[in-house]
Amino acid sequence: MPAGASLYEKPPQRWDWDELHRSASRLSWTRYLAALRRYKWLLALVIAAAIGVGIVAARLTKPVYVVHSTIWITPDTRQDERAAPIRGDQVMHAAAWAELLSSFAILDRVAKRMGLYFAPTTPADSILFRDFRTTDAFRPGVYDLNIDAQGRLYTLSLVKGQRVETGVVGDSIGRTVGFLWAPSPALLGLGRTVRFNVVSPRTAALGIRSGLTSSLPEGSNLLRVTMTGTNPQRLTAITRALVDEFVAAAADLKKRNLVEVSRTLDTQLQVTAKELHDAESALEAFRVRTITLPSETAPTTAAATGAAPRDPSATDGAATDPVATTFFAQQLTYDGARRQRAALERTMDAVRAGTLDASALSSVPAARTDPELQAALHLLVESEAKLAAARQEFTDAHPTVRALAAAVKELREQTIPHDVEALDTQLQMREADMQDQVETTARALRNVPVRSIEQERLRRNLATTENLYALLKMRSAEANLAEATAVADVSVLDAPVVPEAPTSNRAPFVIALSTIVGLVAAGGLAFLLDRYDPRFRYPEQASDEMGLDIIGAVPAIKTRELGEQAGAMQLIEAFRTIRLGVSQAADPSGRVLLTVSSPNAGDGKSMICANLAQSFAEAGYRTLLIDGDIRRGELDKRFGVPRSPGLLDYVTGAATLEETLHQTSNDKLWIMARGTQQQRGPELLMSPVVPNLMTELQRRFETVIIDCSPLGAGIDPFVLGAATGNVLLVLRAGESNRKLAEAKLKLITRLPIRLLGVVLNDVEMAGDFQYYAYSYSDQSEQTKIPALESQLDEFARRSGLLSLER
Repeated sequence: MPAGASLYEKPPQRWDWDELHRSASRLSWTRYLAALRRYKWLLALVIAAAIGVGIVAARLTKPVYVVHSTIWITPDTRQDERAAPIRGDQVMHAAAWAELLSSFAILDRVAKRMGLYFAPTTPADSILFRDFRTTDAFRPGVYDLNIDAQGRLYTLSLVKGQRVETGVVGDSIGRTVGFLWAPSPALLGLGRTVRFNVVSPRTAALGIRSGLTSSLPEGSNLLRVTMTGTNPQRLTAITRALVDEFVAAAADLKKRNLVEVSRTLDTQLQVTAKELHDAESALEAFRVRTITLPSETAPTTAAATGAAPRDPSATDGAATDPVATTFFAQQLTYDGARRQRAALERTMDAVRAGTLDASALSSVPAARTDPELQAALHLLVESEAKLAAARQEFTDAHPTVRALAAAVKELREQTIPHDVEALDTQLQMREADMQDQVETTARALRNVPVRSIEQERLRRNLATTENLYALLKMRSAEANLAEATAVADVSVLDAPVVPEAPTSNRAPFVIALSTIVGLVAAGGLAFLLDRYDPRFRYPEQASDEMGLDIIGAVPAIKTRELGEQAGAMQLIEAFRTIRLGVSQAADPSGRVLLTVSSPNAGDGKSMICANLAQSFAEAGYRTLLIDGDIRRGELDKRFGVPRSPGLLDYVTGAATLEETLHQTSNDKLWIMARGTQQQRGPELLMSPVVPNLMTELQRRFETVIIDCSPLGAGIDPFVLGAATGNVLLVLRAGESNRKLAEAKLKLITRLPIRLLGVVLNDVEMAGDFQYYAYSYSDQSEQTKIPALESQLDEFARRSGLLSLER
C-alpha cells in the first residue's frame, strides 16, 4: 500500500472511550464476580470451614427450656389507711414482691437447699455428694479426692497441686476447709480420683438469678415467675424450691412484721397510759388551785380561744358577757362605716373622671341616708329632663335652654360635689369615734383573766389522751390476734411443671449464621484480595485507574471450546483492531513510528509486536520490526534471521543500514535484529545515531515498530520511546504489575513521549471485547482473503509467538 493511503474509503471514527469508562463503572459487579470465580477454591475452603465451625458450635449448643409458675399476691383490703398510726396488715408494697423473689435472701437458701454450689466434674459421681454440706466458713475451689489402691486412705488436694488433707476412708472429708462430708467407702471405690468444684452460695445464687425472670404488672396481683435453662428436670426442681422458699420467706416476713407491730403498739400503749395519768393529775391540780377564784363566763373564754360560743343552756348557769357582745357589735359597725366611706369616695372619683354619671351616687348606701345629697340628685334628674324637653322645642341659644343648662352644670360641678364632701367628712368623724370605742372595748377584753382558757386546754388534752389510749388498746388487741393467726400474703397459683419440649433450639440458627458469616467472610476476602492485588486484571484498571486509552485486546483463546479455526479468526480480528487503533492514535494521515513495551517480562509484548507488524504487512504497509530489547531479545530466532548485524552494530558503525535489514517471507515485512551484544548498550542507544536512524527509517517504511525491553528493566524503553515519540504499552491480564506500570508511567509523562494507549493481552472476551468467527460464505469469496490467516498460523507454529493454547 502506498504511503499515506487510507485503510478505508472514509476515515473511521475513534472509539468513545468515555462511554467505555462509564460502561466499565456500570459493570463493576462483573469485576467482583470475576474475583469470586478466580478465588473460588479459597472461598469454598473458607465457607466449608465456617460451616464446620457452625456444626461444632451447634452440637455444643443445648436446647433452652423454660419453666413457668404463678404466685398470687393477696391485695391490701384496707379502705382507710389513716385508721391507725401503725400499718401491720401488708408486709410490703406490690412492686417489692418481684425484688424479694430475686433477692439473695431467697436465692442463697435455694442454692444451699439444692446443693447448687458444689458439683462433680463427672455426673456419675453425683451419688457421692448426696450428703455433702459445708460450714459457714468454707474454702471454695476445684478439688481432687484421690483414693489409694487399697481403698483405705484418701488425699484431698486442690487442682493447683496444694495438698489439703489426708485421712482414712470413712472419716469426715475436708474438715480443714469447712466440708461436712462423709461418703460411704463402698461408693468411693479403689484407686480412683474424684474431681469436684465448690463455689460460694452467692456465686451459685448469681447463676440462678441469670436465668430468673419475674414480673408483676401494675394493677395485677399475679407474680409471674420464669426460669430458663438447659436441664428441664433440674430447672423444674430449682423453680419449685425457689417458689417454696419465697412463700416461706413471705410468711416469715409477715410473722416478723406482726411481731414488730405488736411490740410497737405495746410500747406506745404504755407511754400513752402514763400521759393519760399525767393529764388527769394536771387538770385535777388546776381545779384545786382555782376553786376559790371567780370563774370566767363561757362567751369570754370562747372569744379568747377563737372557738364558737357554747349554747347558753349548756353553760353552768352563767349569763352572757355584755363586754364581749358590745365589742363584736362595735367592730361590725366600724367595719361597715369604713366600707361605706370607701365606696362613696370611689364613686365620686369615677364621677369626676367622667366614667360614671352623678346619678350613680344613689347606689351608695351612705348617700341614700343624706337628705341634702338625695335632694340635689333628684333636682339634677328633674333639671336634665327639663333641659332635654326644652332642647326639643328650642335651640341652645334660647334663654330657657341656657338657664336650664346653667342649673344642671351648677348641680354637677358645685352642689353635688359639695354635699358629697360634707357627707364624707361626717363619715370620717363617725369612723374615728367608732375606732376609739372598739379599742376601748378591746383593752377591756384583754384584761380578762386566762384561767378559763387554761382549764379548757387541760380538758382538751385529757380528752385527746383518752381517745389515743382507747385506740392503741384496740389496735394492740388486733395485733396480738393477727400474730396468733398469721397467714402468708402469697400463695402458689400455678406450680412449676417439667416442660415437655424446649422453648428454643438455636442449633439451626447457629449453622445458618455460620454459613452466612462464611459467605460474607469469603466475599469480603475475595474483595480484599482483588482490591489489593497489584497485578493487572480488568480493562477498567487501565482506563479508569491508569488513565490509558485501550487500543485493543488480544483474547485468551480456548481452542477446545472454540476450535482451532475459530480461535485463529478471533486472533486475526483482534490484531486488525489493534492495527486500526494504532493507525488512528499515532497519526491518521501519516506514518506509524512507535515503541512497544510492558511493565514486566512475560507480558507478551514481543508476540504483540510480531503479530502487529505482520498485520500491517498483510494490509500492504511497508513494515519494519526492530528488536530493541538489546538485553534478551530473540526476534531473530523466531523469524529465522541472523542476530548480527543488527541495531547495536549499526549504532556502533560496525554495519550499514542495508546490512541490518532482513527480509522475511512476507515481501512487506523486514526485521532488524538486536545485533551484537554490547556492555554499553543503553549508553549506545542514547547516542545521536538513534534519532537519525528513526528519521531515515520513517522515510523508507510506512510502519516502524520497536520491541524494546520492559519498563522495569532499565532506561532502554524510555530512550527508544523518546526517539520514536510514541509508546504503546502492553498489559497482560493476571501477569503485569499494575503498580510498577503506574510508577513508570509517571516518568514517561515527564519525557517528550506520547503514550498512545494500552493493548490488553490474554484477556477474557466479554462485554466490549468480543470477536466472532464470522467467515466468508462461499469458496469464491474465500479466495479473496489475504494470506494473513495461513501466514499467521504458519508463523505461530514456527516461531511459537502466537499460541492458540494460551
